[in-house]
Amino acid sequence: MNLKQISFLAIAASLCFIGCKEEGPSQTPTIPTTFGLEDGAEVTELTVTLSANGSTVEDENLSVSYIYYIGKSADALSKTSANVTLEPYTQYFWSAQAKTEGGESAMTEVRTLYCVPSIELTSDNGDGEWAAVIRWEKNDKIKSVTISATPDHEGYSLESLTVEGEQDSCYFKTTNPQNNAYTHSFDDKKGIYYEPVIYTFNAKVHIQVGDKLCTASGSINEVLLNKQLHVRDHEYNIYRVVKNGNQTWLADDLRATSFINGKGEIVKLEEGKDFVYSTLKSGAIGVLYRVSQWEVVIDDHTYMYERGNLFDVWQSLDKVQFAPNGYDIPTDDDFLIIERNYGLADVSLENRKYASPYYCIVDSLDVPDAPYIWTNLQKEFEGDDSGIMLFMASPYDWENVLEIPSQGWFNAKPFGASYDGDDVKNTQGKGACYLTKPIHRIDNENCFALRVFSNKHKGIARILSSQNSSSFISLRCIKK
Repeated sequence: MNLKQISFLAIAASLCFIGCKEEGPSQTPTIPTTFGLEDGAEVTELTVTLSANGSTVEDENLSVSYIYYIGKSADALSKTSANVTLEPYTQYFWSAQAKTEGGESAMTEVRTLYCVPSIELTSDNGDGEWAAVIRWEKNDKIKSVTISATPDHEGYSLESLTVEGEQDSCYFKTTNPQNNAYTHSFDDKKGIYYEPVIYTFNAKVHIQVGDKLCTASGSINEVLLNKQLHVRDHEYNIYRVVKNGNQTWLADDLRATSFINGKGEIVKLEEGKDFVYSTLKSGAIGVLYRVSQWEVVIDDHTYMYERGNLFDVWQSLDKVQFAPNGYDIPTDDDFLIIERNYGLADVSLENRKYASPYYCIVDSLDVPDAPYIWTNLQKEFEGDDSGIMLFMASPYDWENVLEIPSQGWFNAKPFGASYDGDDVKNTQGKGACYLTKPIHRIDNENCFALRVFSNKHKGIARILSSQNSSSFISLRCIKK
């Protein structure tokens, strides 16, 4: 056998060995087969987690991971993480593939995804009639909106309304408030206020999202009001509105027993600690608030606010919602405007003379006749405040007060006051005490000017109270 023959046989043997060698397990994974979202899924959140699974690999030593792609067009997908932020009312296309250290699978077929979040509704009330206006942000993709109203009382109803996409509101109104808007009418003498029917307005929105007509939803609670005459707080307590010159006041004391904090959570006030109820002989029920120190939780931190500062937080910084929207605790000068309109001299707060700070909360509201307290006893003032109370007080529940008009415009009811929350019955029928702001520094002590309506003097007292007193008094608001 010559050399050429030996070389040929060697090459042939090598080729036979190579051709007959057994291959190892594959390192390339199979295409994913299962997905966390169905093809054509509608999601209501603006963040979504893409998920694929079911891929296998022959080499058991390798682990499989997944890669995701997404885009607004099936022909333009971009690599992304599993957690994706979406734009509202938008169609998306996405795909996935499996990967190991040894290779990648083919991409799955392109799947569709529709982002259809809930419609955010806001509400308002109509002018000059009992109504509720339900609004939403205008969107050219909206084809139509149907809103139905579900009442919280049996026997009341409002017909559903459907509007076309070019509109951004539905207007519910009634010509018969007693049958549609409230369950009890107002009776000042008996203390029965409007008890509104609270409707849940449910919106069904047909909206075009890419190539699909989708359905979005939204809901909000609201009552029917004539906002020329009434406003509501977040608990749906109804307050009458009254105008005095250029001022707009609530004609009822605040009655809310909770507030909404900066997170949108409802925080209940604690009876006995934060407020007490005061019930008059006629059956009228008022709420007296402790206006010294309150605890408020904002962003997981507890703050202790002194009286006055707390209301600045509530109203000015908009950290929490307590009073009806647009209304605030009155200033001392707000009351001075009323007094001037009734004939008292135009004297600013800083020009008034005081002795030591005096606590107005006593068992009978029988405040001593000190010249620094009663405006009508101060010689430098012109006019007499004895008639002011008669035009600002409620005609009911006052003891030993005569000739009050049938309806005083301010509607001050004698819910009294209390130093510690326990002695409120001693002052009922004898006076009404209201907080004003801001803080004033008198004789090196932080004080507040309170307005007190008293049956003894049949007038309005302007009294200083220490910031640290644990007073429970009424709150009245004025429009900002």
